[in-house]
Amino acid sequence: MFIVLSKSFLIFDKDDVISSQDDSDCKKALIVYDLKRDSGKPTQIDWCPPTESTKNDADNVKKNPTVSFNTGTVSHLQEFIAISDELKNVIIFDHNFHQINQFKLKKNAQKMIFTKNETKILICDKAGDIYEFDVKQSSSSPVEENCGRLLLGHCSMLLDFLLTDDQRYIISADRDEKIRVTHYPNTRIVLVITNLFHPFN
Repeated sequence: MFIVLSKSFLIFDKDDVISSQDDSDCKKALIVYDLKRDSGKPTQIDWCPPTESTKNDADNVKKNPTVSFNTGTVSHLQEFIAISDELKNVIIFDHNFHQINQFKLKKNAQKMIFTKNETKILICDKAGDIYEFDVKQSSSSPVEENCGRLLLGHCSMLLDFLLTDDQRYIISADRDEKIRVTHYPNTRIVLVITNLFHPFN
């Protein structure tokens, strides 16, 4: 089940609450409750990522025609929302759910975090890399050219990462029991902790 919860929004996959057999509109969509306005009536946001897809994406659609949402996040000031799907598409909306940016990742997103000034979004993928993207799309840059800036990489799958409150460090943890502390935005490694759960090995 896909759920994104913040101070302002409750967001989930329409398919989690409405059977596709009972729904005449089979488009992929998000159901959004605005918790601040407390209207009680949800809003449906159609999911319209770019139509271009790789061969692997096409194969995944044939095996599983219902594409799932992967992960999502809301910015610190509740001004922006980012959602990704299993075909590596990311769409960023403003707080009124108008689309302001979209791009395609190289690997599926594991987690996404907005910076406090809400100009950048950091995305870690299942390959162990963390990329930085602009929140708002530059009018001079086509969507397909928005490949992000590689900040750092682990040798195994990332399980989690965070950006410290002062926005100076990224702390990331991988499947090989390594925790890395890295400067941000100039990503110089500060500290690597290994064998965290086996101190006597």
